[in-house]
Amino acid sequence: MSLGFASYTKAARIEASERASNCWGVPAELLTKDGWFKTVHAVCHKQLDIQKGQIIDKDKESQQWLANALGVDVRVIMDEDTGYSRYDGRSAGSLALRAWDLSRARVEPLRETLRRLTATGESVTWAEARQYIQRYEDQKRMDDRCDFNDLLARFCGLKFDIDGFYDVDPEGAPPPDVRLWIFDEAQDASALVDRCCRRLAAGENVKYVYLAGDPFQSVFAFGGSSASHFMNWAVDKERVMERSWRCPAPVLELGERCLRRLKTGYWDRKIQPADHDGEVLSTAGAAAACSKLDARTPTLIIARCKYTLDAYKEILAKKKIPHAMLNDGCDTKILRAYRAYWDLEHGEPVTGEELAVAIEATPVRGLDAAYLTRGAKAAWGRPETAKAWDMVTPEKLSEIGMTSALIERIKAGKWAELVTKGERWRTAAIQYGPELATRPQIRLGTIHSTKGMEADDVVMSTQVSARIHNGEIKDQEIHDEERRVEYVGVTRARRRLIVSHDVSDYSMRLPL
Repeated sequence: MSLGFASYTKAARIEASERASNCWGVPAELLTKDGWFKTVHAVCHKQLDIQKGQIIDKDKESQQWLANALGVDVRVIMDEDTGYSRYDGRSAGSLALRAWDLSRARVEPLRETLRRLTATGESVTWAEARQYIQRYEDQKRMDDRCDFNDLLARFCGLKFDIDGFYDVDPEGAPPPDVRLWIFDEAQDASALVDRCCRRLAAGENVKYVYLAGDPFQSVFAFGGSSASHFMNWAVDKERVMERSWRCPAPVLELGERCLRRLKTGYWDRKIQPADHDGEVLSTAGAAAACSKLDARTPTLIIARCKYTLDAYKEILAKKKIPHAMLNDGCDTKILRAYRAYWDLEHGEPVTGEELAVAIEATPVRGLDAAYLTRGAKAAWGRPETAKAWDMVTPEKLSEIGMTSALIERIKAGKWAELVTKGERWRTAAIQYGPELATRPQIRLGTIHSTKGMEADDVVMSTQVSARIHNGEIKDQEIHDEERRVEYVGVTRARRRLIVSHDVSDYSMRLPL
């Protein structure tokens, strides 16, 4: 509990907490929920004691509140990995809020942000920006609401208005028991996030601070990040990694070739590759790439744009290969329900808590019969019921409220027909085992969402959108950002990188 690990993406936090869990023999949940393995946003949220319903996020209620506040239909999209938000739509209201978010993240005057966005084709006038931002801020004050940049600003002691920003007394307090902070993926900090990290580092009991980062992996400029903040910390010791422990020579060399196409800022760090063997392969699209995968091998399928992954998901589903999106979570209630029914089907006992989630996922009755006795679902929805049953064996199912119709379905494996996507899970469990079906080794996500992650095999789609293609032609900063995105994607691979040339009007031109 005296170690703080603050990252800028959920993926990095999950990876670190799982590694620490395996090393120390403690549950990962202890580190993330009770301890301080959190994103910077989550640390600030906890220390400010923000109540549920105050945060403006992507839920339906927040969307409606936002539309009412601005008087126009604006949809907020949260980047689930970083906490950065963006606003969907080309209306002046959407563009104004996008500029306001970026202005605060960069801690720069709004006029400068508007100039920056105009250069990339997202223009809104100063008058329109003032109108919508003032309406937004007034409504937040009236309804006691805040967004994620408000969280960070309050914690680090900044106040923003349309004409600029100024220092105020910070709110909340750094966690008092933390003696050592690790700020991982530090190149992804915005100016606002960096100020929060510096306040955490200044906690009265903090003795050590470690910053880990790679300036060539800075890929969140759309949220205001810049590697300059990481590079400008005054440090007592500095170390450049001499050797990659992850990337074999073919993978690391391709990554460096991507970086050499930067228009500014490249230097050769002379990092040596990992000792183990590896390879880089090219395939003609999703079907060819998926044919090379082994469901038991840790694998990442990554793309520049999320919609590109739909083709891969469809192929994996048809092949009945277990897979999951990175943000789906690996221990949801429905997965626990599948596993409870699987164990009961095979004559194994389950805990009361596992049975409770299985009953929650089960309909009370079907077309031909009732599956639960009267009141059973309500009873098992109360925590005290689950606690009263340490273990439930298959012989006890009638006692706890299951009818003979459901018990027969469990014995025959037909329980899977009753719960959402249960048949797909059971098919995967039969072929690959319940552990692999519950925690698939093949995961899919955007390149941005895989920051801080790695896998033995990586499939990287080359498809990009027209907006990205046109932006990197027009703007040097966007061009260099895309080279860093390529580098991040390539260097997720521990053993084998499969470059998938998907059919597209616009594609990365990797220097293979």
